[in-house]
Amino acid sequence: MNLQQLRYVKAVVEEGSFVAAANRCVVTQPTLSNGVAQLEMELGSRLFRRTTRSVRLTPYGEQLLPYITEVLRSFDELTLMSKSTTSKAPTIQVGFSPIVGIRRAEKILSRFRNKHPDVEVVYRESNFRDLHDLLRRRLADLIICPYETSVAMEAEFVRLAIESDPLVFVPRAATREQWANRESVSPAEIADESFVLVPDGCGLTGATRRVFDSNKLTLRRYSGEASSYGAMLEWANLDLACGILPLSKVDAETTTLVPLMQNGHPIVIEYYALGKPSTISPHLFSQLWDSLLEAKMVLRSAEAMFSGAGSHA
Repeated sequence: MNLQQLRYVKAVVEEGSFVAAANRCVVTQPTLSNGVAQLEMELGSRLFRRTTRSVRLTPYGEQLLPYITEVLRSFDELTLMSKSTTSKAPTIQVGFSPIVGIRRAEKILSRFRNKHPDVEVVYRESNFRDLHDLLRRRLADLIICPYETSVAMEAEFVRLAIESDPLVFVPRAATREQWANRESVSPAEIADESFVLVPDGCGLTGATRRVFDSNKLTLRRYSGEASSYGAMLEWANLDLACGILPLSKVDAETTTLVPLMQNGHPIVIEYYALGKPSTISPHLFSQLWDSLLEAKMVLRSAEAMFSGAGSHA
């Protein structure tokens, strides 16, 4: 028996399915199912009653669930207490999605860091589902990532849209001459192209789908999958498929790119700051949030000067 197996059980109960629980725990569905099965073997009884349509706790599972929840809560509190008592200076744990990147995270937090040099900021990069789980378990104080409506937010979470990144169309090699002199392109104009995507962990794939869904277009997805933004560019260079990327992830001097526009406005991916005020002292969290509001005003002013108001992906 281990903590991860207990987290799998709790996730299945809260999500209502093994597939959704696996996504939340950032593991494959077989990995999660095997973990639950091993726990059931050790306990000597089934925890779930599974059908093709539903997953429910058995009476035995219902009896054990409060104890599982208490063990996980106690472990998280122990971790939080250890963090607060072993650090001489205040510490803020900040998680960010790969699509945000450490440079943007540092820029967003720079005003707070300058005003509070005594506070240690500890960064962690992870996919957005993992980040939400860290925030939920009080193991992160702030996360910066695209906001996904498919990920449940607790009532205590606070959210702030802080910065956006224009999306650009990267044509595959054989069609670059066709797009080379275009100043912009609409989703409808590229709907017949095939697009390579990255795993749906950073937020870019979800944003790409929304670009097409909001325009009632079908996203033609290449059957393979790239592992990174750099790989997407390489695949486009090899004429395998096109790509849609944030402008910040593309070198405009070495890559043919065309800004995505809709009704005369740039299409962007939005980055949010999400926090849970109870993870640190109220005073420190208030100072942190005030600095984010200041950063938002500065960043939004810069965006408006550069490209005007945008429509969000």
